[in-house]
Amino acid sequence: MTSPYTLPEWELLLKAVAASPDDDLPRLVAADWLDEHGEPERAEFIRVQIERAKADRPELELREKALLNNPLLGPIWAIEACPNVVSLDFGSSVRSVGVSGAERVTFRRGFPFRIACTADEWLRHGGGIIPRQPVRELALTRCEDVEPTRWWQMAPTLRPLAVLTIDTLSIIMAAFVRDRICPGVRVVTPDGPFEDEIIAGGSLAPPFRRTSSPTPLAGPEDLPGRSDIPF
Repeated sequence: MTSPYTLPEWELLLKAVAASPDDDLPRLVAADWLDEHGEPERAEFIRVQIERAKADRPELELREKALLNNPLLGPIWAIEACPNVVSLDFGSSVRSVGVSGAERVTFRRGFPFRIACTADEWLRHGGGIIPRQPVRELALTRCEDVEPTRWWQMAPTLRPLAVLTIDTLSIIMAAFVRDRICPGVRVVTPDGPFEDEIIAGGSLAPPFRRTSSPTPLAGPEDLPGRSDIPF
């Protein structure tokens, strides 16, 4: 039997959800479709989380946890939603097959809302997630492992976000990511939200000084050399 998650209709439904992350209607349409294609638990999970977002009643919380924590349900949904960031772990034998990374995905209103992974993993796999999932928050670790020129490759997968958390203490890097890679996205560092006040007084030398009307760079051809970005 063909999994409904491999059907082109499902991909279209996902893209509709991702295109309107604040709208519940595409999510409910997806839930109805899942009901019709043999996935009643996933359909129920979407509806329960939507209802819980409106009114957080104890019975809704209990049902949500029962569905999400079911080892045959929640982890599989995480794999389907975020392939490679979440994956099957075969261990030392077929009998020890498990799921690795399901805890990295936070579901809200039935779909991934927040993902946590390394910057390199997002560089390699984010392009397969963002067009089909309404991810609003992303937490990246080991950010300094990724060269500045490679951050430009990630830009299309970072700009749709609302919040990006990066594990760097480098003011230069934080300014570069916020002002050049994903302008308009709230960037958070280990010191907290990266705000203009942090770099007030012109402590950042051009081309990283924040201006009243910042103009994002057009692309990697405008990126200074590695020696100009000390992080």
